Amino acid sequence: MALLSAWTTVALAAAVTHGSPATADAPAVSPPHHDPAAQPGYVVQLSPGPDLARRMGTRVTLRPLDKGAANRRSAVALELPRPATTDDPPEPQRVELPAGVWRIEVGAPGFLPSTREFSVDATRPEQTLAWDLLPDTLSADVTVPVAAAGQPAIAVTATSTDGRKKWSCVARQTPCTLRLGRGGWTLEAHARGFRPVRGPVQVANDRPLTVPLTMTPGDDGMAFTTGTKEHVVKDIRKRAVIGLGVAAIPAFAAGLGLTIAGRNNYVRAVYAAPCDSPYGPVCANSLIRPIHTTGAGVGSLGASAGLLVTSVTGAFDVPKRTWWILLGLGGGLTVVGAAWVGGNTHFLDRDLRSGPLTDIDGRVGRRLVASTVLGLGLGAAAGALTHALVLRRQQRAALAPYAGFGQAGLVLTGRF
Repeated sequence: MALLSAWTTVALAAAVTHGSPATADAPAVSPPHHDPAAQPGYVVQLSPGPDLARRMGTRVTLRPLDKGAANRRSAVALELPRPATTDDPPEPQRVELPAGVWRIEVGAPGFLPSTREFSVDATRPEQTLAWDLLPDTLSADVTVPVAAAGQPAIAVTATSTDGRKKWSCVARQTPCTLRLGRGGWTLEAHARGFRPVRGPVQVANDRPLTVPLTMTPGDDGMAFTTGTKEHVVKDIRKRAVIGLGVAAIPAFAAGLGLTIAGRNNYVRAVYAAPCDSPYGPVCANSLIRPIHTTGAGVGSLGASAGLLVTSVTGAFDVPKRTWWILLGLGGGLTVVGAAWVGGNTHFLDRDLRSGPLTDIDGRVGRRLVASTVLGLGLGAAAGALTHALVLRRQQRAALAPYAGFGQAGLVLTGRF
């Protein structure tokens, strides 16, 4: 795995200081009055300093000031290249500009922004703009010498306590120096064949600091290991959470509708004429469909609750074992609910044949509870299994909830 050397985006400060023109000895030349498309460009080398500003990252904006027809080019904004390592000197940036008067705005993290005006002289084929930015007194130079015997390159990263700012560099012979804003920072060093090391530092206003770090040989943390440093990529976890939440909606809606319809039909059947007379087969047959409809409804409500529980749990970066625990609980509830529904079915069939209605009504109430437990177990098990499969580092199969108009379920995909 390649050595860590990620560079972060540079932020510009808002204040502006005015200095003398970058090329005071170069006289301004009036732009010629002809077709702007034929206006030639002249090379300008941008090399602001000091070197530390270039290593932190320097942004330059060039704006044309003259209103003549010869120079209608819009503002030019660019990031000057940062040196690859501490041993590499900053290189000037070349840019072609039409002749005329320009304003250059330069900024770098930890330094005050600077604005100057200069003229691109048609009589000079190439000119260089070079001056040093003034340090910002709200920042300080932090030098990080790292001891790692025999290691030719060391990546040093500085991260603010709130995690909103991050700077890095690669050190070789020369230690890394970063200009950091006041406040708390965490310094971290990585090198091939050495254990990563980190340490806190508190930066005060414009007080240089030296924070030495010592690395010992060992696991560098740069190779893939069997450990679970990241349980699941955030966007994958987000899709699983949303999918389970969406699957719970139609399950809840269908369960609520079936429960209401089944219960209403059951009550009407109990108070209907066939059940007013002495209990018999006609009354029993009128109760069977409402009982099954209501049982399916409360089971669907339980399944939606199980899916919703796993969806809410998945919104947090919980350990992988949490999903196996939920899978075990869901499986246990499923087994208990299935056994309860099976036993209740046997006794309910017996009571439907013999009556009376009071015994049947008690059996129906217990059947609804058993169906709810069964649905809750199935929903929790399906949701936990979905997250457990998503968490696998090398996923060969995926189980995802599916919902559409009038239907819902789980989809298993993968290579088999």
